[in-house]
Amino acid sequence: MARYGTLIEWANQLGLKDAIPLLKANLAEEEATDKKLTQLAKASANAKGKKAS
Repeated sequence: MARYGTLIEWANQLGLKDAIPLLKANLAEEEATDKKLTQLAKASANAKGKKAS
C-alpha cells in the first residue's frame, strides 16, 4: 500500500493518465482488504481472550 502514492505521482508526472485510475482503484482495494483483515483479527483475538477467561 505504501508504494501506491508514489506510483500515482510518477504516473502523473510521466503523463500516464490511464494508469492513475487503475492505481487508485488498486489502492482502494488494498485499503478495504486491510480494514477487513484488521476487523477479523480483532474479532478473532477477542474471541480467544473470552474463551481463556
